[in-house]
Amino acid sequence: MDIILDFISSDQIGELKRRAVIILVFWIIMVIAVFIDLWTGVEKARARHEQIYSDKLRRTVAKIGEYWRVQIMFLLFDIVGSFITVYNLPYASMFGTLCIVYIELRSVFENLKEKRSVAADIPEAMKEIINCKDIEKAKELIEKLKGVGNEKK
Repeated sequence: MDIILDFISSDQIGELKRRAVIILVFWIIMVIAVFIDLWTGVEKARARHEQIYSDKLRRTVAKIGEYWRVQIMFLLFDIVGSFITVYNLPYASMFGTLCIVYIELRSVFENLKEKRSVAADIPEAMKEIINCKDIEKAKELIEKLKGVGNEKK
C-alpha cells in the first residue's frame, strides 16, 4: 500500500498523465483518419451514382474497434516501456497510429483517384453520345461503355 501512496505523491503521476494525454490525442487522430476515409468513400460513391447504405458506417465503426484493439496492444508495449528510464514517450502507440493513418491515407488517395476517374469519364462519354450519328457508331459506343464498367473491377 505504501508503494502506491508513494507513487501517487511523487512526480510520476504527472508523467503518467502526460503520457495518457499523448496516447489519447493519437487515438483521436486515428478516429479522425478513419472518418476522413469514410468521407472520401461516400464522395466516390456519389460520383459513381452508387446508392449509399448504412453498412459503410457500420464497417467504419467496426474498423475503429479493430484499430483500437491493435492500439491497446501497442499500449501494452508502452506500459512495459514506461519502466525504462529512456522510454520517455509512448513510442509504440505513436508508431501504431502512424501505421493506421498511413493505411487510411492510402485508402483516401485510392477513393479520390477513383472519384476523379469516374468524373473525368462522364464528359467524354456525353460528347460521344451527342456525336453518335449512325447505328454502327452507336453499337461501338455501347460496347465501349460496357467495357468501362468492367475494367475497373
